[in-house]
Amino acid sequence: PELEGILNKLHNKITATEMATMNYQVDVEGKSAKEVAHDFLSRQGLLK
Repeated sequence: PELEGILNKLHNKITATEMATMNYQVDVEGKSAKEVAHDFLSRQGLLK
């Protein structure tokens, strides 16, 4: 239940291009998934 509100905020926020870019950052550039996700959420204004 707690995650539902958070996940709803992500609805329609991640485009296919953004997802591909994030996957590239993890798979090719070697960044951690945590770092990439944190950067994305920060840019979207979803982190406190």
